[in-house]
Amino acid sequence: MLLGIALALAASAMHGIAATPFDELLGRLTPSGPINDFAGILPPADRQALLDVATALEKDTTAQLAVVTVRSLEGGNIDDFAGKLFAKWGIGQKDKNNGVLLLVAMDDRAARIEVGYGLEGVLPDARAGRLLENTLFPAFRENRHGPGLIETAKQVAAIVRGDKAAIAAAERALSAKPREVIVMTLFLSIFLAVGAFFIGTSLGSRQWYLLIWGIPFGGFPILFDTLAMRGTTLNGAPFSSSVPLFVHIPIAILVIALGYRVGKRNPDKFKGTGGRSGGRGWSSGGGWSSGRSSGGFGGGRSGGGGASGRW
Repeated sequence: MLLGIALALAASAMHGIAATPFDELLGRLTPSGPINDFAGILPPADRQALLDVATALEKDTTAQLAVVTVRSLEGGNIDDFAGKLFAKWGIGQKDKNNGVLLLVAMDDRAARIEVGYGLEGVLPDARAGRLLENTLFPAFRENRHGPGLIETAKQVAAIVRGDKAAIAAAERALSAKPREVIVMTLFLSIFLAVGAFFIGTSLGSRQWYLLIWGIPFGGFPILFDTLAMRGTTLNGAPFSSSVPLFVHIPIAILVIALGYRVGKRNPDKFKGTGGRSGGRGWSSGGGWSSGRSSGGFGGGRSGGGGASGRW
């Protein structure tokens, strides 16, 4: 008997020690419908406007949109928090996994759009990232919290419905700021110069093993530049600029030519130990009124797709 009580007390103490403010916050949040303004930033009119958007979307498509604001994530990561909150509430229909969570943490100046499995095709990471960068963050920087959330929710709903105009608008990335372009161009120029030199010396000395270094180092900046011209980057974030590509191409040509001359004049310096013996290369859910314990959500799951960022 005493042993059982001691074990129970020890387990309770360990649970208390293991619990973090992040976990406690997650445990406290209970949905009262699609719009949950725990941060208290929405006046009644804005809250009703968001409710109208979410209600109409579910009526038209069965997809569920949840908008959640919190004051702080208590030191947690917004991507992790959004995924756990999505799973806890079961946003979206269980058989379709068609939920979307728009989460904002005010003091952390962070937001995320978490997307259910069933909607990742129409609302991929890059598109969700553009919605944040193009719509939500500019409004929040101007302290227009309600209008920013309403417009973002409307665009999410329109995309889920398959509205071509909304999809096209979401595909338009913001042009990168001049400072961002300069920093990114200079940073990638270092990788490009290294890769181009290896490629040039490989061609000049005919030591093909050098391409192991040249192709990755030289190819990464060019890949990034190509994607940037299309309005995105490797991580799906909006970054629209053609400047890096037009700067990097001349650099690549000049450095490859320099490396070729160096390799041609001093081929013995680049003989490798790998490859062939001579070192000369390689050998060959229900609605809001369902009254479920999940707060009216349908039990949908998130596949981890979506996007997040800070304003």
